Amino acid sequence: MISNLRHFIGYFGELLVLTYLKLKFYNIIKHRYRCKFGEIDLIISRKRELIFLEVKTSLFGREIPISNVQCQSIINSSKYFLSRNVNFCNYSIRYDLCFLSLKRWPIYIKNAWVSN
Repeated sequence: MISNLRHFIGYFGELLVLTYLKLKFYNIIKHRYRCKFGEIDLIISRKRELIFLEVKTSLFGREIPISNVQCQSIINSSKYFLSRNVNFCNYSIRYDLCFLSLKRWPIYIKNAWVSN
């Protein structure tokens, strides 16, 4: 039951961010991209920039930490995505993080981490 609630809250947060980004004229490339290395919540682009975005949603207003393992999983998944989608090879790459809560405004962090 709690697992289903967490899943729903996370999915709802992703949809809110997705809608906001569409209104800001970002191109939504993939939502919940999955591969053998993990999952990326949103892959978006604007101009010649490709953004891999992790969305963390909390009901209680606290930030949910993202571990080094999660960051590495997203980086590996992004590299796999790029190997399968060569049309994005000339784009600059960015890894962003968005914290959502029902109790406060969203926190959006550009370049939350970098790839080696």
